[in-house]
Amino acid sequence: MADTILICRDRARSQEMEDAFCRRGFTCTFFSTFKFRELPDASTVQNAFGSLETSDVLIFSSVFGVRFFKAKLTRMKPNPAIKLPRIVTVGKKTAGIVRQKFPEAKEVLPFDNLQKALEQIAREDTGLRHRVIHFTSEQSLRNVRPEIPENIELRRVPIYETVPDYSHSDAEIQQIRRSRFDVIFFGSPSAFHYFLRLAGEKPLQSARLLAAMGETTAVRIAAAGFPRPVTPPRPNAELLADAVKQRLSGNGASQNSTERN
Repeated sequence: MADTILICRDRARSQEMEDAFCRRGFTCTFFSTFKFRELPDASTVQNAFGSLETSDVLIFSSVFGVRFFKAKLTRMKPNPAIKLPRIVTVGKKTAGIVRQKFPEAKEVLPFDNLQKALEQIAREDTGLRHRVIHFTSEQSLRNVRPEIPENIELRRVPIYETVPDYSHSDAEIQQIRRSRFDVIFFGSPSAFHYFLRLAGEKPLQSARLLAAMGETTAVRIAAAGFPRPVTPPRPNAELLADAVKQRLSGNGASQNSTERN
């Protein structure tokens, strides 16, 4: 019988994940736990946009951050001659959408996480104070707290938020609660947080294994008292699928049979 995985993400955004796990014989089920919502153009956002040309680096850590930034920039109709600072991203997907939305960007450097991006920027010229703007989500602002190098002036500006996905019917929610999945995957702390709100703890307690794409999500799940999820050495669907398959093959017992933190 094929191993089953519940991917807590909208299927339309999960093609790489689905392909990676299907190639390894998994049966995939999808359950979106949240949606993205743009935040109003508050004065902090407007001020940040006004300081783009005097900043050294612009950081995006998600595809939706890029999309909402582009939408706001278009609405604000700034000087057509405005030049964006050098762009750094978290993740290759984010870099890809930057190149699509801003083809004029000469160089887009992707990193595995925000901390690594900041450390690299700081190393480029230790004698220079780098002015960095990070457009992100309200949740990221609360949950992701990097150590800021001394020569970086970091300005983090929330331009969108995540909200629960209440589009599921009661029958769909009950089906998720009753089902026993071999693996449950979370791509972000928000996905985990809203899963608990929508479906409760029971599916997590009965799963053989929990999986996460990054350390931030894994730490958040473990801090909530659940076994630490399997994570790939770097954010990549193929690497994650390999790590999950290896763990399942080497441990037939339920991960949740071990003591919870």
